[in-house]
Amino acid sequence: MIGKPAIAKFLGGVTARLKGWRMEKMALDFHGIEVSGDWASEWAFEHQVMKPPDADKPAFDGRGMMLLVLHREADGSWRIKREMWNQGPNESTK
Repeated sequence: MIGKPAIAKFLGGVTARLKGWRMEKMALDFHGIEVSGDWASEWAFEHQVMKPPDADKPAFDGRGMMLLVLHREADGSWRIKREMWNQGPNESTK
């Protein structure tokens, strides 16, 4: 996805499909933080558990990895310039 309109459309679709779901867990375990001048990167293991509104349906248990590329702005704050992620195997399937 490139650009704010594409990202907003994607997130709007996700939000509509997850109406009534509840986030039970969201954990990010960051590693490999590297800074080079005004640029930085870091990666993380990600784990989230979401429960559906219908108790008879199974919870979503997602795992994956994320990479962030950040840039230090003129005011000294860091801003995410790129985010990449992938879905990994569930621990129970290993």
